[in-house]
Amino acid sequence: MLNDKIFKLFDEVIDELRSEMEIRNKVASGKTLNSFEFRDTEDGYELVQNQDDAAPLFVLQEGREPGAIPFGFTEILERWSEEKDITFSSERERHSFAFLLGKRIKERGIEGSPDDWISEILNRVDIKLEDIVYTWALEELDFK
Repeated sequence: MLNDKIFKLFDEVIDELRSEMEIRNKVASGKTLNSFEFRDTEDGYELVQNQDDAAPLFVLQEGREPGAIPFGFTEILERWSEEKDITFSSERERHSFAFLLGKRIKERGIEGSPDDWISEILNRVDIKLEDIVYTWALEELDFK
């Protein structure tokens, strides 16, 4: 019963993250959008991303500092431009765009969001979780 309520809360949190990503136009392929899940660990529950090729959640909020880029970044950006339906007159033009965009990201980074929208959503989990456990304890342990 308690686990059901906890996992229902987690589903709501994931839905809220997805909704905010769509509102903020942070969705290209949907890989990141569909990569979230909560897992039960030794230390409690944690939000994880279950796809290696999904954008890291923190990058959507905090951005990315200038610096080294991963191997194959141009190809990643080519796929991203396709998933965003950015049209080019040729594949060579798409490749050039992706190469130059990667170079710009390497030199300047990526600006983050002006607010802490992801942190705010996740921080509300603690408050709601405390309420669920408190209510459960009152009902289950008959502390009325």
